[in-house]
Amino acid sequence: MDMNQFKQHLQNVDGILYRTTKNTKPTPVTQVHEDAWSGTDSDDPGVGSTVKNESTTVEAEVSSYLNSYFGDSITEDTTDEEIMEAVVDINNTRMVVNEYLETEDENLEGAVNEYFDNYFGDSLNEDISEDDLLEAVSNLNALCDMVNEYFDIEME
Repeated sequence: MDMNQFKQHLQNVDGILYRTTKNTKPTPVTQVHEDAWSGTDSDDPGVGSTVKNESTTVEAEVSSYLNSYFGDSITEDTTDEEIMEAVVDINNTRMVVNEYLETEDENLEGAVNEYFDNYFGDSLNEDISEDDLLEAVSNLNALCDMVNEYFDIEME
């Protein structure tokens, strides 16, 4: 894959895939994912309806993730190494979160809490159900799978 071509693509879709809501908070990547896979439209025009097939969905998810990762400032100057760092970061997050769920290793708790803080934002509180937490993990795994698929990364 040509990283420069991918960076150019991200520039072209900037503002299309990474939308803001009325209060200017970014739409969570997971909401884009849920809308795209469910085939429904969210409150934001074009979500779901613009996604034509699985490859478009994967491309949209990866673009949205990378735009979010780089604070909506990805440009042609963004290096291949920086993009791959984002790929490594999501894979590391996935590994830590899933390992914590399997082992409940207290050494991993801080990193897992950081993921949930970022995922739920201001709405992370005692009202979050176990199902909500499992959905957050499922969305992380799905996004990570799409990123790995897009970059042809084989995970063991």
